[in-house]
Parts: sequence; structure tokens; C-alpha cells
Amino acid sequence: MEFSGNSYVDIRDEDGDITETIHSSSDGDSESYDFSGQSAVTVNVGNTSAVTLSINGEEIDYPINEARQHIIVEVEEENDDEEE
Repeated sequence: MEFSGNSYVDIRDEDGDITETIHSSSDGDSESYDFSGQSAVTVNVGNTSAVTLSINGEEIDYPINEARQHIIVEVEEENDDEEE
């Protein structure tokens, strides 16, 4: 996550428990988290215009406005089936 201004962010694990909270941020701040082992996380972003969210280096598109957004990130399982 990269911030261009003040924002609130909380991150909830697949059980809905808050695992991370950022109450305030400044222009140029950034945060990085590892959620390996989770099948899904929910990112609650306040002041969406001040937050850029990336997952594994790829920027996530979501509605940008002055309100908050709940962004649900689900892990897709890789298909390891071999061709016969």
C-alpha cells in the first residue's frame, strides 16, 4: 500500500478478525504485509483517493472516491493437474 495523504485502513483475515490497522498516514508512506496461508482478506480503505493498493506488485483497481471501500481479495488455487 502506498499513501498520498491521510487515510484509515484495516485488514481482516478470512475469519473476519482485524489483523492490521492504520489510523493515519502521510504522503509518501507505504506499508507491506504478507498474508500467505490466507484464502481471503478484506481491506477496508477510508479516503480511497489517498491509497494505492497492490498485491504481488500488481496495482488493484477499485472505485476511487472520498468514501470508504471494502476490497475483498480471494486467493485462486493453482490447478496442478498434469495432462495425461
